[in-house]
Amino acid sequence: MGRNKRRDLQDGDEIAILDEARFIFRYPRTRVTHGFKQQYTIQQQLGKGHFASVYLCVEKCSGMRFAVKKFEKRTGPGERSRVEGLQQEIAVLMGVSHPNVLCLKDTFDDPDGVYLVLELAQEGELFNWIVMKSKLTEPDTRKLFIQLFMGVKYLVSIFLPTPDPAHHHLQHERNIVHRDIKPENILLLDKELSVKIADFGLAKIIGEESFTTTLCGTPSCKFCND
Repeated sequence: MGRNKRRDLQDGDEIAILDEARFIFRYPRTRVTHGFKQQYTIQQQLGKGHFASVYLCVEKCSGMRFAVKKFEKRTGPGERSRVEGLQQEIAVLMGVSHPNVLCLKDTFDDPDGVYLVLELAQEGELFNWIVMKSKLTEPDTRKLFIQLFMGVKYLVSIFLPTPDPAHHHLQHERNIVHRDIKPENILLLDKELSVKIADFGLAKIIGEESFTTTLCGTPSCKFCND
């Protein structure tokens, strides 16, 4: 397929990794990709963006709380790029696992929208924390940036080859560029400033010899010189 290219897998498709591994894709017999409201109860709204709304939800079988990001299904201009951004976000979140990157629990494609069930960041956006505190202390700022650097390093890092020759095909690069890191997309788990990088709608996976050339991000998000 090539990097940054995608096609929906069909049951029975063969997946080959170079000439070293071949797999047959099968849909799990018990996999449910719809029915979000049968498994979760939505509570209050936590936030709203251009393309999606975020709500607090509770899993009915466990009572555990999560955040759910709901993308309304629409038609018209711009829908294609919105869907591509959603597919990219799901693809990135399904392929990462790190203490400083928001965790995806489940996805649902329902008639009224697409739902992404995500780890709940209890303290919300870093932006609101900064507004509430007016400014951050140097130790707090250092703690935040160390975690951000660790998360970003993970996103672009390379899997090292394993000592076991039977698994050397697992080596690959992530090369994920977020492209919209800002206080609104950095979430706080607790008052101790444990952070999670979130919102991968503009993320891109780049090749070794390729660069990102598209101007993107948030135009109003900029640094002050004073």
